[in-house]
Amino acid sequence: MKKSTIVLIATAVAVWIVTLVTVALIASGGQKFKVNKDIVISTDSERVTKVIKPFSALTLSSNQVYSNSAISIVQCDSVSTPQLTYPAELAEYISYSEINDTLMVSFQCNSDDDTYNEIILQGESPLTITTPVTPEYIQGTSFRKIAFSGTKASKLNLSNFYTIRLNSTLIDTLYIKDTDSWKYSLNINDSNIGYLKIGSKRKDSVEISVNQDSAATSCIKHLDFDGQINRKHEITLNRITVDNLSYRGDNIMINITNKAKIGNVYSDEK
Repeated sequence: MKKSTIVLIATAVAVWIVTLVTVALIASGGQKFKVNKDIVISTDSERVTKVIKPFSALTLSSNQVYSNSAISIVQCDSVSTPQLTYPAELAEYISYSEINDTLMVSFQCNSDDDTYNEIILQGESPLTITTPVTPEYIQGTSFRKIAFSGTKASKLNLSNFYTIRLNSTLIDTLYIKDTDSWKYSLNINDSNIGYLKIGSKRKDSVEISVNQDSAATSCIKHLDFDGQINRKHEITLNRITVDNLSYRGDNIMINITNKAKIGNVYSDEK
């Protein structure tokens, strides 16, 4: 191949590359390509603690921030006012406000930072709320994982959570509702629940897993599942004791594993 031919080919390739880059820049409006950012929270991370006013409702929201770990709610008799505790590296991404009796906590990318598309939080919990009284209503958006410790409540309403952990809790009535997930996971340890109702707004099948650690002792007096009647759902009980289980319709599969115990099972179709 002649030298002149090689030069022509190289020039054509260079022009082609420049053209692609130009088109990409035009298509993106000249903005920089954004990437995801991972923040790993460890047990050694410096913590920030804020004292806040008492509240009866909690809203957790996020914008382009996602967590692999659960938000932690700790009921503690030794504190007189609620506290927010979070890792120092999240200080620029977290904000909160209090309107009437509602605490609103938000995680979001810094508006002045156009580098990151999403922020993924890994490792330890990104937020711990320590309170003398557990709020009655808790709603999540992008944060769908939540953990409770020491809760004693007559009523607790959870909206838009599909991974829930209860440790050393005593709850008369627990509602889990408005979640569009096809799969729920509940880990209940050393806890007692009088009435647990799970309401799914999905139009297809739902899987529910209720688990207990091997060394724990827990009991649910009545587990009531309200899902789409004409779909086949699945409920798995692992080590847990459930005295009564009710559900809508007649198309459901119940799995009993690792010496779980169950009493009455019946359809409560209306």
